[in-house]
Amino acid sequence: SGGVHSSSSSTAAVHSHMTPERIKLLEEVGFVWKVNAWTEGYNDLVEFKRKCGHFNVPPNYPNKKLRNFIATQRTHYRFLQEGKKTQLTEERIKRLTDI
Repeated sequence: SGGVHSSSSSTAAVHSHMTPERIKLLEEVGFVWKVNAWTEGYNDLVEFKRKCGHFNVPPNYPNKKLRNFIATQRTHYRFLQEGKKTQLTEERIKRLTDI
C-alpha cells in the first residue's frame, strides 16, 4: 500500500511517497500544507456569500461548521468592543468586512 502513513506514537515509522522534489513542485504552484480553522471558515463564508448573496446561514445548511464560525466571529467582535481578550485581529476584521 502507498500513501502517507503515520501514528501518534513517536516511534512509529512514517512511509511516504512524498519526495523533496514533489514537495517543491507542489509549493511552486501554491499548495497550502496546513489550513487553519479560521481560514477554512472564512473561505466557506466567502463561498456561501457568493452563492446566496447574504450571511444568514440556515440551520439546515449542510456545512454545520459555517454557522459556528459566524457565531464565533460575532462573539469575538463583541469581546473586542468590550475590551476583552479576543483572537479577532484587525486583519481578520478587515477581511470579514471586505466580503
